[in-house]
Amino acid sequence: MTFRLDVDFDEALFGSTRTIDITLPEQCDACHGTGAEKGARRTTCKTCGGRGVVIGGSGFFQVRQTCPTCGGEGSVIEKPCKKCRGTGHVTNRRQIALKIPAGIDNGSRLRLAGKGGGGLRGGENGDLYVHIGIRESDIFERDGLDLGVDIPVSPVLAALGGTVDVPTPQGTAQLNLPAGTPNGKVFRLRGKGVPSLRGGSPGDLHAHIVFEVPANLDRKQRAALEEFQKLSTPGNFPEAQSLANKTRIFFAHRDKLRQGD
Repeated sequence: MTFRLDVDFDEALFGSTRTIDITLPEQCDACHGTGAEKGARRTTCKTCGGRGVVIGGSGFFQVRQTCPTCGGEGSVIEKPCKKCRGTGHVTNRRQIALKIPAGIDNGSRLRLAGKGGGGLRGGENGDLYVHIGIRESDIFERDGLDLGVDIPVSPVLAALGGTVDVPTPQGTAQLNLPAGTPNGKVFRLRGKGVPSLRGGSPGDLHAHIVFEVPANLDRKQRAALEEFQKLSTPGNFPEAQSLANKTRIFFAHRDKLRQGD
């Protein structure tokens, strides 16, 4: 038997215990899985003569099919069980405890031995396989054992340098930004990712620096930014200056090629 269970990102990260409410076919307690009333016996199937298959067609073309009367068993129940109608099974709802290990990944499959459907004719229960789906996190992105997180940073802080708070599964960590940290810079925090299911080292956390443009400026803040803009020189923005130089070379080459026409 299989069962699909969707869990929150946090549950997959830290582990949890869930209760599964599932309908399972179980051995009929009236006939103990035999499918027959007490004292009844099985007789040879008249449709297939005990072979379990029927042969159809004619001439060179013949088709062998499972006997529709006995289902391939070659015999039928003389007097079927009234409770299970001869199937040997009844369906019941069951609640099964499931332990979700910390670090489980999306698409993983957990096996619960003996928790599946009842076996035929009184045989042992099968296994229950639980397929795990993990909902997305509002904070982290996962890649194997590694986590990624976007850290909004003021361009002023990135320019001057300072510390920022970074959320990790273990708690908030402080990250020191060197002066002149560029937008998109990635810092790796070792061992701050997802725990390993096999007991190995946990993954890493990658903090992505994302510049956040100031919003809702008041009059003094706007005046301060305007003053900074007046004092700025191209040397304060080397990336923009580099692009301008490359663009100038590109257009010069374009004009030279056009003159050759």
